[in-house]
Amino acid sequence: RTVTAIYPNVQLMESAANHISRFVSSENHNLKYLGIKSLASIVQVNPKYALEHQLVVVECMEDPDETLKRKTLDLLFKMTNAN
Repeated sequence: RTVTAIYPNVQLMESAANHISRFVSSENHNLKYLGIKSLASIVQVNPKYALEHQLVVVECMEDPDETLKRKTLDLLFKMTNAN
């Protein structure tokens, strides 16, 4: 969240998005949830950083956790309606 609150630095945003994608691809549901929420914050600043990880995000829709599915769906909606 801090990365998106300060002046958006390109390298910092790219690095954050890459690290967050590791959370999203984790087997731990809590880390996936954290990653989805973090990518949603990044999408509000610049959607291109999250678009690179769209396939990993879509895989979260297959998770049995309903809350994670709902957050993932919200993120995908933000990614498609960012412009």
